[in-house]
This record gives sequence, structure tokens and C-alpha cells, in this order.
Amino acid sequence: MKRFHGPLFVFSALLLVGCSGEPSGDDLRAAMEKGIESANAAVSKVSANPKMQSKLHSLKKIGCKADGDKAYICDVQVDVEAPFVGRTKQTAPMRVVKGPDGWTASQ
Repeated sequence: MKRFHGPLFVFSALLLVGCSGEPSGDDLRAAMEKGIESANAAVSKVSANPKMQSKLHSLKKIGCKADGDKAYICDVQVDVEAPFVGRTKQTAPMRVVKGPDGWTASQ
């Protein structure tokens, strides 16, 4: 008689995903928010107009591929508001690099 070890299988699968080193959706959101905060800080030095600030409304991770030892290129769906463009929803690639302070968006 075979026994089904469902909970053990699910736990093992989750462990493998967690150990993959790939950034999570929350990691990607945090990296994008850091980039937006940096851009907003630079803009605020030249304009006090709050309409010149960008805002991330949502980010959904679709998937990632390794791009070197500590970098990934991830496809994400973003809902972002930017000056002169307004609010847009789009799917785009996002490159992130793992550093001592976590994930950072890069070119």
C-alpha cells in the first residue's frame, strides 16, 4: 500500500523555490520602489510640484532568468504613475542585482 506524502512534497517544493536565489515579487517591488524614491528625491531638488513625482501602484512578478551570479532579468507587470506620462500598466523586463543591502534595480 502506497502512502501519499502530500504535505512533505509541498514543503520540499517550497524549500527548493526558497533556495533558488531568485528574487520574489516582494523583492522586485522593493527594488523598484528604491529606484523610484531615488528618482523622486532628485526631482524634488529642482521642483516642489508633487505632480512631478512618480508612484508605483502595483508590481506582479511573471518570471525570472539568471543573468550572471547575482543578477536576474525578470518579466514584471507594473502599474506606475509618472510625470508627463500619467498612469500606465505594462509588462516589461526588469534587471535586478543582489547586493549587501538586498536587491537593486539596474540597467
